[in-house]
Amino acid sequence: MANSSIEQLWYGCQSAVNLKIINLNNSLNLSKTPDLTGIPNLESLILEGCTSLSEVHPSLASHKNLQYVNLMNCKSRILPSNLEIESLKVFTLDGCSKLEKFPDIVGNMSKLMVLRLDGTGITKLSSSIHHLIGLVVLSMNNCKNLESIPSSIGFLKSLKKLNLSSCSKLKYIPDNLGKVESLEEFDGSRTSIRQLPASIFLLKNLKVLSLDGFKRLVVLPSLSGLCSLEVLGLRACNLREGALPEDIGCLSSLTSLDLSQNNFVSLPRSINLLYELETLVLEDCTMLESLHEVPSKVQTVYLNGCISLKTIPDPIKLSSSKRSEFICLNCWEMYNHNGQDSIGLTMLERYLQGLSNPRPRFGIAVPGNEIPGWFNHRNRKEWQHGSFSNIELSFHSFQPGVKVKNCGVCLLYSPSSQSSAHFIVASKEEF
Repeated sequence: MANSSIEQLWYGCQSAVNLKIINLNNSLNLSKTPDLTGIPNLESLILEGCTSLSEVHPSLASHKNLQYVNLMNCKSRILPSNLEIESLKVFTLDGCSKLEKFPDIVGNMSKLMVLRLDGTGITKLSSSIHHLIGLVVLSMNNCKNLESIPSSIGFLKSLKKLNLSSCSKLKYIPDNLGKVESLEEFDGSRTSIRQLPASIFLLKNLKVLSLDGFKRLVVLPSLSGLCSLEVLGLRACNLREGALPEDIGCLSSLTSLDLSQNNFVSLPRSINLLYELETLVLEDCTMLESLHEVPSKVQTVYLNGCISLKTIPDPIKLSSSKRSEFICLNCWEMYNHNGQDSIGLTMLERYLQGLSNPRPRFGIAVPGNEIPGWFNHRNRKEWQHGSFSNIELSFHSFQPGVKVKNCGVCLLYSPSSQSSAHFIVASKEEF
């Protein structure tokens, strides 16, 4: 009965012993949930998008067989004050912006694995959440009124993902969060947290740590305890020169590092020890002057807006067999540094000259206004103006009988403010 015009499913208590699913998604006139007492075998209650829903019947709180409850984007202000839904596995309340209090857990709810509270009006969680010993995912993204997390969160021994991003009033995280050794993902981005517990940096199973917009992070503590970390986000954390610890090179599993919009002049040399790193993001680091080395496996380095940047690594020193790409838009120092040619194009030329380089592709995007003279076949009229989606050419038509070992392609373009440009080179020929 999804998308129905129903206002109430039934009045009073109705017996429906065999009913297992109630789906009233997007029933915009529904104002109350039914009495569930006569539906003992109900497993799923789906009321997502029922924007007029204002009352949740108390029988929900103690139902024995409910496994899935979805009240996403409902307008109910109040839930039953206590919960003991012993079979519940997934409880979704995302977008219930008027909900200010989450119920106390008073019974066995050890089967609950996913609790989603994104965008609710909740101000705090009850300390009774320690009863949720099977909880794997707790998401409270964009809970603008959330002010505190109870210390009992340290008892959630199954928790793997904790999302507190954009909880702008949240200032404190309990010290014992570090006791949740199962934790694999933590997002504390864009909060008002004054200080992170040191124990977080000892979570040996943590794979994703996002602290974007963490303005109070003056100096990072030692990172050496995060032996499983794969993704580290520190965008816009006001990190200055020396704020990144030298032991960042100990993150032996790290594949993605985002340090955009910070204020350091250089990176620790130990960055080069991140042997698994594939993506490095340094966009809008306006004080960054040099990037001498990057780990050999790096595939993409984003440097857009690094207006002080003068040097980037020599591609010939990048030994991985995968492609590499440097995106350097608005890096004006690289365009005309000390009267020399564009550093980016000079590096591309050096790459083409390094015929033994194992990388199959090297790409770089830099500001400029002309195609260098060392590019051949620059004057084909159909390439010079207008818009196009594909250009196809054969090297053999230019130089019959010549074996092509390396080739370079240069595209000069000026995208409009309403569109973006994407440039992909695909080869059908063996080099």
